Amino acid sequence: MFRKTVLQIGLAQRAGLRLFSSDKNSSNMLKNVVMMNSTTRRIINSKSIYRNCSEQAMRSPFYENLDLERNFMNEFQLHTLHVWIVHRKLAVGKDKNESKLTQEEVYDAFWENTERRIRREGVKEIFLSSRLLELQKASFGASMLFDKGVKEAFENDGDCTELANSLSRVFMNERGVDESSVEFARYVLDELHHMYSWEDDIVHEGRFTWGLPPLTSQEQLQKEANFLENPWRCAISVWGKPYWYNIKTNERVWDMPEGDNVPQTC
Repeated sequence: MFRKTVLQIGLAQRAGLRLFSSDKNSSNMLKNVVMMNSTTRRIINSKSIYRNCSEQAMRSPFYENLDLERNFMNEFQLHTLHVWIVHRKLAVGKDKNESKLTQEEVYDAFWENTERRIRREGVKEIFLSSRLLELQKASFGASMLFDKGVKEAFENDGDCTELANSLSRVFMNERGVDESSVEFARYVLDELHHMYSWEDDIVHEGRFTWGLPPLTSQEQLQKEANFLENPWRCAISVWGKPYWYNIKTNERVWDMPEGDNVPQTC
């Protein structure tokens, strides 16, 4: 009945007809189709939001310029950071219900991707749930630290000392506030202000852009431009071993692929 009604609706629309029906079931089916389209659109947009966050989190200047070790946990927490920035914007959206639903879908996309990464790297099924739980606790703890650091900055005329300390605790083995952590904190504050400036529909559809990672040089920008021409990317497994994945075909290999501009290291 449902498929038949959907087909009838589609045929009527294609013929340029307005669909009238006194049948209560058909009316309910039409409402379900509209609701399904809205949900489907939200899911697709939320995946675009997450993909946008993920691409920013994987940019090499974060690791090169901030002296961050390129390992699974730092990559994961950089994803957490950028999803958290979007979450802050969605939390003040005009349409509270739509923003809340989008937040949930973005986090669903985040954890679906995280679970796929864990599975791809060969973690046994028996350990999957415990590994996910560990990462959820780490992500939640990091988000709490980010909240605390940003609150202090907003209340103290942009003083980013506490935020720099929070970032140091999450990414830098608690080495304390130094030049790198301060630059990192300034980046986070700039990106928050930038994110708040976007119109809600731009954010909900994942069409926003990010600024440059901290201390990015022209040489690094050119390197990134060359890098983007090749679909192969490098990442670090939970065991610290590099692997390569193709963003167009989703192929994943342990040995570095041949070709120009394939990243040799992660």
